[in-house]
Amino acid sequence: MPLYEYKCETCHYQFEVQQKFSDPLIDKCVRC
Repeated sequence: MPLYEYKCETCHYQFEVQQKFSDPLIDKCVRC
């Protein structure tokens, strides 16, 4: 499974998530 890196536009928190290609993209920050 690919590892995706996300960065929140609001709080600038960066996090990585391992997801399948078929999984929806994360649109909410895990911290906010």
